[in-house]
Amino acid sequence: MLFGIDKRPMLATTILIVDDDPVQRRLVEATARRFGYEAVSVTGGAAALEALADPDGDRFSLMILDLVMPEIDGMTVLARLRES
Repeated sequence: MLFGIDKRPMLATTILIVDDDPVQRRLVEATARRFGYEAVSVTGGAAALEALADPDGDRFSLMILDLVMPEIDGMTVLARLRES
């Protein structure tokens, strides 16, 4: 369970992990879960944009984003988020 500064329990935080490398994606996801976070992993920029555009896309508190990916890279994801 996660605890805030005032020692009260915090709600689980969901992290969106975006990486085209399956090994790195699994390592980051395992680390996030070990620290008590919910983790959702996707394979690239297009999948990240889809996950964030879903009606429940606001459930993500943090995104760990690979900047170098084929097709839609991390910088493009950030630019499209800024536009929307």
